[in-house]
Amino acid sequence: MKSSSSLPGATDTFLAAISHSQCAAWLVPTPPDPRCEAIVVIPVRDEAAHLPATLRALAHQRDCDGRPLDHRRYEIIVLANNCRDDSAGVVRQVACMYPALPLHVAEMTLHAPHAHVGRARRLLMDEACARLRAVGRPHGVICSTDGDTRVAPTWIAETLRAVRQGADAVGGRIVTDRHARAAFPPHLRMHYLRDIGYQYLATELEARIAPDPADPWPRHYQHTGASFAVTAAMYRRVGGLPDVPVQEDIALHRALVRADARFRHDPAVRVVTSARRFGRAAGGMATQLDIWAQEGAHAVRYVTAPTAIAQRARHYHQLRGVWRAYRSGYAPTQDEIAALARTLGADCGWLWRVVRRGEPLGMLHEQIIAHQRERGTFPTGQIEITAAICDLRRRLTALRRADVLIPFPQVEPVMVGALPDAMLQTGSFALSKEFVDRITAERPIRQERRPVDEEQMPAAREVRQHPRPRPYEIVQ
Repeated sequence: MKSSSSLPGATDTFLAAISHSQCAAWLVPTPPDPRCEAIVVIPVRDEAAHLPATLRALAHQRDCDGRPLDHRRYEIIVLANNCRDDSAGVVRQVACMYPALPLHVAEMTLHAPHAHVGRARRLLMDEACARLRAVGRPHGVICSTDGDTRVAPTWIAETLRAVRQGADAVGGRIVTDRHARAAFPPHLRMHYLRDIGYQYLATELEARIAPDPADPWPRHYQHTGASFAVTAAMYRRVGGLPDVPVQEDIALHRALVRADARFRHDPAVRVVTSARRFGRAAGGMATQLDIWAQEGAHAVRYVTAPTAIAQRARHYHQLRGVWRAYRSGYAPTQDEIAALARTLGADCGWLWRVVRRGEPLGMLHEQIIAHQRERGTFPTGQIEITAAICDLRRRLTALRRADVLIPFPQVEPVMVGALPDAMLQTGSFALSKEFVDRITAERPIRQERRPVDEEQMPAAREVRQHPRPRPYEIVQ
């Protein structure tokens, strides 16, 4: 372990500060730099093969303008728990390569029933929370990633920017490693891409029916430990990371939603993770990939029907309107509550009582869902995934025409064949209908200056990332 501070008496001051903290920091005895704005935590178990790439990506972080990010603005804490390899030794080797980088490693053996990633990540996040508070940064950011994940060059900077813009927590876009994904059996790749397409379309439908000011479109749908960030203040407010053996990241997201945290699914915050089928923790991406691999090419998968997705989004939108009015001092009339109760399929008297409690919207919404399930009025329905994707596209086509929102500006179709440099430089795309109809992906287009993300569109499309939306003008 090493410290980024050389101030006289800094360690004594730090230890005195954390002794009064609700989080007992003890993994790293040396204090953080007073300029530290973010602490990256990484729980690892037998990740010696992936850690060098993970840590190099963190060592070469840049700000949003592309300049090297000052190492004094962040630090990294790795917890090597229950390792049978030399993961801790790899961290120490990388630390020697970057002497200016505050990189710490702690080793620990967790015993049953606490030998799981949930406990390891909680120890790290508690530690980071205490360290940020000890240097007077209650709104500093705790950033979580995994030992088999490589963060984007601006991962920390974009996370900090999202927090400066008002977010209490940030979920990053998680992309699987391209080379590992290319080795998928065809049926596994098919299941994987269908799931990606369905999730994105469902997320857009929700965003257009019930837009969230704190998480506007464009956004994604992921909030897992490979890229999850939360301010120290909000982390303390929700009581820390739930101590559960699996899906601790999902449990933390639910706790944040119940507390009405402003959660941002920011497409600019990105990581690349491994596409292995046998992971270190149950219930993660590796588990899902293994399930799809075993299902075979002809397996039929059912998902939530778009009708149910749309109905749930409308229910939430109407509930939020009544809740906001009540919190602003405008008590809803009996007729308004009765109309909302009919829409939700809830008991009118019960609904009025729970609204008047003044609880956070997330907690109120959770109670209403439980009430709907008891009464059998919660919108449900399953449909085969390919039919669901077709239905979602049809619904979104109509909504996009009627709405001012732009369909996911991070990506745009690319025609097979090079575009003129003038188009790329000016951003002016005057496309004929014939040109648009020829957009395809019969062979891939790879341009280093325009990196391709295959996961954001169906397999029959090729996409290219842009820093901001580029308008299309269809010339008939």
